[in-house]
Amino acid sequence: MGDPLDNPCNTTVKEEPVDEQLLDNLEGLQGKLKYISTQMDDLVKEPLDGPLDSEMDVLVKEESSVNRSISGNKQRVYFIGDSQINILVKTNLFREYDVVNWAFPGKRTDEILEEVRNKIQERTKRGVRVEENAIVVIWVGTNDVLQGKCEPFIIYFRKSMKLFRRLFRRILLVTLPPILKPPHKTPCKESVIRMNKCIASFNNSNKKVNIRSINPSQICLKLDGSVRLELYEQKIGNKFTREDEIQLNLMAFKIIASKIKEIFCLL
Repeated sequence: MGDPLDNPCNTTVKEEPVDEQLLDNLEGLQGKLKYISTQMDDLVKEPLDGPLDSEMDVLVKEESSVNRSISGNKQRVYFIGDSQINILVKTNLFREYDVVNWAFPGKRTDEILEEVRNKIQERTKRGVRVEENAIVVIWVGTNDVLQGKCEPFIIYFRKSMKLFRRLFRRILLVTLPPILKPPHKTPCKESVIRMNKCIASFNNSNKKVNIRSINPSQICLKLDGSVRLELYEQKIGNKFTREDEIQLNLMAFKIIASKIKEIFCLL
């Protein structure tokens, strides 16, 4: 004869009295989320070149209190970027955080911006919000370099930051490491330097937004300025293996992940 626990249908469940106060609270939260969803839909559709809206500040704070009422206690961290950010998350060094991975491998900065806007609109319709105390890690630009799109990168990165500063209060930017073998003849080193200056120019800390950056070049370069080749993938690909020296390897990502976690304490 089988154990009654093997068949949950045969188990008698003791009914607990309904907590009327809890039901009232849940109904209030649902109404609040519905209201915020309607308001945030309009805000997300605003032009990127518009001014920072004080109404966004109110809504982010309001939805944050709702989310904290129904979510866990882990610090929420959003990761936005291309394949670099995807590998970074997969180091498993962020297990103690509530991670949202918005990685778009192969995408340029303008394409990532569009993807993020779509994500925000989708989540807004479902009543899912960016928490007031959430951290965002942004690492973009690798594919812009590989496609020789330095000037467009600067334009779209600035537009992206206008959106991110509306949504997040704690922002960590990752600049680009040296790219050793770009698949084109555009002066890669000069492009990376210009793009990194653009990224680092957003370092700022005030009452509204705290923005900091981390520079992987400090990890990838030796004291004499030469590149630490042991931190780069020499070959990449499964079916079609190719020479790489573009992507960082797992050892490099683990070092960067540790540095990022140190900066979290300063945000």
